[in-house]
Amino acid sequence: MCFDNYITLGLLILQLLSEVHFKRVDAILELPRPRTIKCHLPYRLLPTQILQGKGKIIYTSRNHKDVVQSYYSVFLWGDYLHDETTDGYVDAFVQGNVPIGLWTDHVLSYWTNRNCINILLLKYEDTVKDMSGCVRKIANFLDRKLTDDDVIRITENCDVNRMRENPMTSLQYMKKYTVMREGVGTFINKGKAGYWREVLTPEMSAKIDTMKKPLEGTGLQYDFQ
Repeated sequence: MCFDNYITLGLLILQLLSEVHFKRVDAILELPRPRTIKCHLPYRLLPTQILQGKGKIIYTSRNHKDVVQSYYSVFLWGDYLHDETTDGYVDAFVQGNVPIGLWTDHVLSYWTNRNCINILLLKYEDTVKDMSGCVRKIANFLDRKLTDDDVIRITENCDVNRMRENPMTSLQYMKKYTVMREGVGTFINKGKAGYWREVLTPEMSAKIDTMKKPLEGTGLQYDFQ
């Protein structure tokens, strides 16, 4: 199954997740406070209340070369792109023809609002380098006090190998609802920054480098390891 239109693919995934993974707004309203809601929305599509300062936003991004290889791996695993080549997917990503749209638009939408008091921006690369430090930063942002034992327990549960073993973080439970390919792609990848070097060719890397221009002069930079 090869998709010429990645937006169509995104709508199909959204429909699947709405039916078997998410329980819509009513279920969210029933959750005890404080509620945690995960999404991939660009800043402009967030609920009005959040844009007006209600709640807190923790936004994690990573360098776009690792995003490409990770995204492609997930789509292969989910049996969405098994006829698509890596090079073809890179072209679609650079053009913004993927469910999240242009990576640059997405990250800059939060970066330009980084001084809002209810926003904490994190980079995946920094989290990998200093997970305990990031845990403490998040706790401080959420006005939570953590003991050293709390931090150790959290970092242990966030270890990539532990997450692979947990069906709720590895999304293995999704096999009950849809086809997930064995031995092709994965949801939990290598758990490190810079894996793109083992996947992308120099030509693919050069294509993705063309996306850096909108970041020039913004102060937003990424570590490509």
